[in-house]
Amino acid sequence: MEKARDIAMDLENPLKLTTEVPPLSTTTVANISKKLSNDEPPDDRNDLHRQYTRYQWPSVLEITSFSTPYSSNVYPYHFWNLEFHNKQPVFMRLNLTLPWGANFAVYGRRNVAPSITQHDFSEFIKGGRLDNRLSRRSADLTEKDPMVVNVTLIQYLDTGRWFLSIYNDDLRPHTVVLKIAEAEDVSTTCPNECSGHGSCYLGKCDCIDGYQGNDCSKSVCPMLCSNHGKYGGGLCHCEEGWKGTECDIPETDCRVADCSGHGVCKNGKCQCQQGWKGDDCNEVDCMDKSCSGHGICVSGKCYCKAGWQGEDCSLMNKQVFQCLPRCSDHGAYDLETGVCVCNQFWTGPDCSQALCNLNCGAHGKCDQGKCECDVGWTGDKCDQLPCDERCLEHGQCRNGTCVCSRGWNGKHCTFQGCNNGCGNHGNCVLANNMYSCVCDDGWEGESCSVRLEMECSDEIDNDQDGMTDCSDSECCSSPSCAEHIMCLASNDPLDVLLRKQPPSVTASFYQRVKFLVEEHSVQSYAHLDEYSERRVSVVRGQVLSPQGLGIIGIRVSVDRDSRFGFTLTRTGGWFDVMVNGGEAVTLQFQRSPFRPQTKTLYVPWNQIVSLPPIKMTINDDMDSFKEPPMDTNGLYEQNMYNVTPCVHHKESPQIISTWLPEKIGGMPGKSVIFAETQVKFNTLVKL
Repeated sequence: MEKARDIAMDLENPLKLTTEVPPLSTTTVANISKKLSNDEPPDDRNDLHRQYTRYQWPSVLEITSFSTPYSSNVYPYHFWNLEFHNKQPVFMRLNLTLPWGANFAVYGRRNVAPSITQHDFSEFIKGGRLDNRLSRRSADLTEKDPMVVNVTLIQYLDTGRWFLSIYNDDLRPHTVVLKIAEAEDVSTTCPNECSGHGSCYLGKCDCIDGYQGNDCSKSVCPMLCSNHGKYGGGLCHCEEGWKGTECDIPETDCRVADCSGHGVCKNGKCQCQQGWKGDDCNEVDCMDKSCSGHGICVSGKCYCKAGWQGEDCSLMNKQVFQCLPRCSDHGAYDLETGVCVCNQFWTGPDCSQALCNLNCGAHGKCDQGKCECDVGWTGDKCDQLPCDERCLEHGQCRNGTCVCSRGWNGKHCTFQGCNNGCGNHGNCVLANNMYSCVCDDGWEGESCSVRLEMECSDEIDNDQDGMTDCSDSECCSSPSCAEHIMCLASNDPLDVLLRKQPPSVTASFYQRVKFLVEEHSVQSYAHLDEYSERRVSVVRGQVLSPQGLGIIGIRVSVDRDSRFGFTLTRTGGWFDVMVNGGEAVTLQFQRSPFRPQTKTLYVPWNQIVSLPPIKMTINDDMDSFKEPPMDTNGLYEQNMYNVTPCVHHKESPQIISTWLPEKIGGMPGKSVIFAETQVKFNTLVKL
């Protein structure tokens, strides 16, 4: 006991200790630890425990280099204190190597030393594992010492000086190795961008009221009208694209998906098989709805008129017709009405009188003394071409041609070329037989209703579109913004092609478009070895501002796949990006100050796929922005292949049987699959 007291007195002198060498030898520590066991009486053990707890570390170990291991022998119920300077907010990885089964606590605090009750974060290691978490064990340490584990803690640390205190909560001293490094693989993005119902902070979603879940996608309130309509007057008034009493059926789907097994659903309507009718094809109908024109269909059964018989009233009752008038052999006697129904060009009670003999030409017929013209013809002799009825509203008919009034276009003058009188910011001009608005300086759009940014260096949002100076693409032509980062754009494919030797006539699709990913071309940082020559395709499109104008400098890339590089939208917001086809591809569009967007589409092999315009938004306030009509005049410029993108397009594959149906392969008895048939099958499966 006297020796233990001498040791305790030595422990009170902090000048004898360092952060690397413990004050006691291994033998002394082992003896004291043994005395703390059941070999000593309780009073003696408590006395030794108080001697341990009187020991204090003399100083704080300063960590000057990250990723460098620091070690110390931490005594029972004592702290190992450390400090380091963090220059920027970052996720830090604290890697602790300690004996298996050890109990430790880690406290951290910024700018001030932590305590048990006052700290910024704390972690508890019980039995060599993080409390309520799985620890990771180093394979290298396991081979050297199977009783040593490696525990990793990840914490987000702000800028400043951080103090750490590692507490040994065991009855014996333990050697601890600490290595601090930046956790580069930790993501701060949130799942699904919080579904638009919350804000993202340090990788976690803070949901707004009414939503919950890790991505704020679950609504905690009951949804009326399936969240696809508004409730009013006891009924659901569905949004466009939805139908049903609860607005739960897409407009392209039928109320009964299989049409009761008696039809096919097309464009949201059931097309019933013969013998069935009704919205859901669940009502029995006659095989011939008209009952051959000689009866009435009731509840799926034909009730024939007099003189007709059979299931579809198609059989004549010859015994009855033998006694009927012959109608001068120019008609048929109708038993139901009791009169003769005359053939063409005959009239009279018995069909004995010929109709008028006027010459109505090849586009009409004589009826009761006048010409009845065929559809599409007019005039006394049916020799003049008429105009559509719609022409009379905004045009004049001249020999079958509709001449439009000022400001109207189209075959029938139904399309307005100068909306709203060009908004008093332009003139309505006729060019190439089309009326369109020629806007004044500072205005743009189909109706000259979009104001342009004209002052590009005053740091003022003059056109009030949420973008200032060089961030507004209209300013990219200004000398003050020519070299600005917001005005950087990729080369035009046509300009690149003009500098190159044209490909041969027999060149493959890949050979004709691979210039897009070459150096100093259209698509930057793309790896050529990531492309499949047989599957490569090109996606072309346009990125527009909320006002409908093209945006320069939008970064377009394959979402979460940097191997295909990226491209920047050029003048007019156009872009071309080369991808691998035969699968669904997700493109990402991003540039400050716009909100990033993604677009997923199916890309077939060896094709140039045109996207509909991608409209960017700046922030949530843009939801209240009243969008002017999108300018479609000249919306699509001539691309490098002189192909105008198709805005509305629905791809419908056509399957044609092979011209060699009886072809026999090299192995008789085995079926033959032609290469073209196999490719078509694989494409349809992926669709």
